[in-house]
Amino acid sequence: MAKKPAKKRICFFAMLVVAMLAAGYCVILPRTLFDEPFSATVWSRDGRLMSAKVASDGQWRFFPTDSVPEKFRVAITTYEDKRFYRHFGVDPLALGRAVGQNLAAGRITSGASTLTMQTIRLSRGGKPRTFREKFVEMVLATRLELRCSKDEILALYASHAPFGGNVVGLESAAWYYFGRSAAQLSWAECAMLAVLPNSPSLIHIRRNRERLREKRDGLLDRIWHDGRIDSLTCALAKQEHLPDAPEPMPMEAMYLLGKMREGSLRSTLDYDLQSRVNDLARRYNKRYRGNKINNMAIVVMDVGSGEVLAYVGNVYDPADRTEGTSVDVIPAPRSSGSVLKPLLYAAMLDNGTALPAMLFPDVPTYYRDFTPHNYNRTFDGAVPANRVVERSLNVPSVRMLDKYGRENFLALVRALGFGTINRSAGHYGLSLILGGAEISLWDLTSAYMKMAAKLNGRQTIRTPHYDPGGGTEVDAGDIPLSRGAIWLMANSISHVARPEEEGEWQYFSSSKKIGWKTGTSYGNRDAWAVGMTPDYAVGVWVGNCTGEGRPLMTGVGYAAPVLFEVFGLLPKGEWFAEPVGDLEPAVVCRQSGYLASHICPDRDTVMIPRAAAVGEVCPYHRIVNLSADLKYRVTADCYDPARIVRMPMFILPPAQEWYYRRQHPDYRPLPPLHPATKQPVTKEQMSAIFAEELIDQEMSAERFIDIPEEVQEIYKIWRPTPLVRATGLEKALGTPAKIYFKNESVSPAGSHKPNTAVPQAYYNYKQGIRRLTTETGAGQWGAAIAFAAKHFGIDLQVYMVKVSYDQKPYRRLMMNTWGAECIASPSTLTASGRAALERDPNCSGSLGLAISEAIEVALQHPEDTRYCLGSVLNHVILHQTVIGQEAVAQMEMADAEPDVVIGCFGGGSNFAGLGFPFLRKNLTEGKKIRIVAVEPSCCPKLTRGSFQYDFGDVAGFTPLLPMYTLGHDFQPSDIHAGGLRYHGAGSIVSQLLKDGLVEAQSLPQTETLAAGILFAKTEGIIPAPESTHAIAAAIREAMQAKEEGTPKTILFNLSGNGVIDLYAYEQYLAGALKDYAPGDAEIAKTVSRLEQLI
Repeated sequence: MAKKPAKKRICFFAMLVVAMLAAGYCVILPRTLFDEPFSATVWSRDGRLMSAKVASDGQWRFFPTDSVPEKFRVAITTYEDKRFYRHFGVDPLALGRAVGQNLAAGRITSGASTLTMQTIRLSRGGKPRTFREKFVEMVLATRLELRCSKDEILALYASHAPFGGNVVGLESAAWYYFGRSAAQLSWAECAMLAVLPNSPSLIHIRRNRERLREKRDGLLDRIWHDGRIDSLTCALAKQEHLPDAPEPMPMEAMYLLGKMREGSLRSTLDYDLQSRVNDLARRYNKRYRGNKINNMAIVVMDVGSGEVLAYVGNVYDPADRTEGTSVDVIPAPRSSGSVLKPLLYAAMLDNGTALPAMLFPDVPTYYRDFTPHNYNRTFDGAVPANRVVERSLNVPSVRMLDKYGRENFLALVRALGFGTINRSAGHYGLSLILGGAEISLWDLTSAYMKMAAKLNGRQTIRTPHYDPGGGTEVDAGDIPLSRGAIWLMANSISHVARPEEEGEWQYFSSSKKIGWKTGTSYGNRDAWAVGMTPDYAVGVWVGNCTGEGRPLMTGVGYAAPVLFEVFGLLPKGEWFAEPVGDLEPAVVCRQSGYLASHICPDRDTVMIPRAAAVGEVCPYHRIVNLSADLKYRVTADCYDPARIVRMPMFILPPAQEWYYRRQHPDYRPLPPLHPATKQPVTKEQMSAIFAEELIDQEMSAERFIDIPEEVQEIYKIWRPTPLVRATGLEKALGTPAKIYFKNESVSPAGSHKPNTAVPQAYYNYKQGIRRLTTETGAGQWGAAIAFAAKHFGIDLQVYMVKVSYDQKPYRRLMMNTWGAECIASPSTLTASGRAALERDPNCSGSLGLAISEAIEVALQHPEDTRYCLGSVLNHVILHQTVIGQEAVAQMEMADAEPDVVIGCFGGGSNFAGLGFPFLRKNLTEGKKIRIVAVEPSCCPKLTRGSFQYDFGDVAGFTPLLPMYTLGHDFQPSDIHAGGLRYHGAGSIVSQLLKDGLVEAQSLPQTETLAAGILFAKTEGIIPAPESTHAIAAAIREAMQAKEEGTPKTILFNLSGNGVIDLYAYEQYLAGALKDYAPGDAEIAKTVSRLEQLI
């Protein structure tokens, strides 16, 4: 009885051991066999590999597949384990054979590992091959057989087997060695790969090739003998060459690949389209690199599904990593340029602040910290809203944004998905519409795609995505533009001919209708193009990732050609259907584009968004009273009421009108007022122009007028100015003459002009004037009055002769530095400026014209604005005589007296300022000092003009003055001595010349600049081009003294320095300057227009 319990205990423990072994067997196999990083791969929508990169451990290891191609399955089982489908993970027959072979050889020559056992060995990280390890592999192999099917085991093996070098897995090997998927491999290729896991070191570009071939061919023979292939297939397979080098991995979607660390992305990309777009990008990039433009990005989206069909984040070049090619530009924020303009147009259509053809001003526009310009620097006066968008005009676009509201537009673009526009409306300002914000190509193309989807009538819209599981569904109502507004916007940007788009005329050939827009950021750093059809949205960016701008790079010139070629790769479709239910008719004025008023004579019916707010009624048509011949505007006070003709006229504001007429020759301007009778000027009339104290000085008969202490205090900054003997010049000329010059260039403005600028500013300040207007030629007067106005806290607006405005930018900067606003004359801000430009669009301006503009502005604001003049008038000359009075005293200190006093001549203030105190000595003391005025030969009013009453300005705002004149509408040639380009002379100087008390000479500019260079070399001072006329005349006098052998004392006024007039010297030294003198007929033409009052 005692033995039975013992047997039971033994049986129990045996069962326990068996149970434990069974349990251990069940759990011995890890749940996850392989824990290795995988290569990142991107596949096309149809399963073709587009790009791949090595795993983090440096191996090419693609994500495992769940099946093995039939050819490789046959090859690998034939080579490695032909009873694979019949054993339970361990092959007893193979094991027995291996034992026999090893005993016979006395060493291990065969391992008898099945594919299942090899899979286990691979999962265990290549542990040392020992009998214990072999036993573990066998046990785990049987366990794996219980967990997985044979095909699953084979797939595990194929996905983790080594295939030479750093290649792991069948799919990786297929692409690495043959450049295609394993499913597309031939029998020979599958056989080659089947022999590699057994001896992965066999594959090498230059060695072991014959041994590899033998193994491959031997396997092919075995497959043939097994009846899996016929003899012909076997023979042909043996003829196939081994790969000479690894195939490069596809690089079609490198920038999507860059977003992944590992794993496999079955993307929405269309392989063929992506490849063709890549080729296109490389082709254009090669061309653009000639202009040092290195980068480009393109994205193509399907409107219906939101799927991204092509994603070219840059032009990928693995050999060039220095030009920003590693940057994926599609999500990168870049300056937007003009691409947001259509969105503003559509939004304004929706809220009624714009109608399709509503006129918006296109004239010079100034904001506090922002001055927009059209790309080609021209203006059209007034442009319909749809043409503003089509032509991408900047100035009216800014006006449109100002009207719509920055906050409103900011909310709109954010609702459209522009995530990078994330600052306040105050931060962006009105420049938001011109590129003041940064956007991404993804957001831009996405916005146009969503608008196209909404216009197609979709109720829900899938946001763009390249991962089939990405994107979200949004309601069409969340797109903040109506279908009607989007349709009108799309049509306005659908023309292939783009006149003046960003300064160029472009015509793009396209077989399909496309709504498209381009943009160029400030400094030509970014070139954009975006387009949409009912089926596709395409975005293109061209530029440098470094931010470097390139000349001539514009959206229409560089990005648009790419855009149209990409659309050419896409299937042709129909244009958007008109959303009839979202549009309604509106009656508008044909000329203004506004809703027609009761007096608008011509009307059109246009479609507008049904949801739009009520628009504005035409403000430009009004009833005008005209004379019977329709030539003049009249009133009942000056014209027979019975003969007055009342008619509606389309009247634009003056600035708009001038530009508009150039583009619309049928435009009829408002007739002038009926002419009035000429009357003598009165002090009251002049008080609307000048400060009262200055008028008193103008008309004063006093010989001397005291200089106010406040003015003297400022004079002390630079007065008295030096009187210098030009010994270096004397030596260079070898003349017996003594040459002196009064150096007025030491003033803060660098010229003699502050002598009158300071008192004029003072008297206006004393009267309570808050704003001054003035003219300037070369900029010396403008800089001087800017300096003076700043001292007394007066605002200043300066009209600078255009040729000098362009030639002398630093004079402008001087004015700006002292707080003045400087405007090129002729300008479009005044009627006189517009009239000059109408006569000659290329008019370079004159002092007379600049005076007209300045006076016109002053007359428009009589309550707080006055005009001040830098020359010609009596009070100006009065202030400048401080020069000559000092010179008289200084010459006496030098124990010298001049025989000749010389001053350059424009209007007379410089010449008279030095010469009149010496002329007084002639008149009171009987001296014989010659007083010589030197003018440019291109503007010879003293030497060839007519003594007649004339206006001091072009438009006739000044009183008629007796003067030597060339006629107030005479246009001087473009010389560099801009301060001397004035048609007339001051009245006093003219009378003195007529009476023979002073002399006049005219000199060509090349002679004067040559004199200036000699003076600079000998005296160390670079003179202003105006002053070189006095220097040249002094040199002539000195050389005459040399020829005659007689001593002579010469005094001239160095009225200003030329350190910021060096362009004149550059042109002279380059031989680019020519002399010009008007012909008699040219002078007679303008002089003959004067009314002969003398």
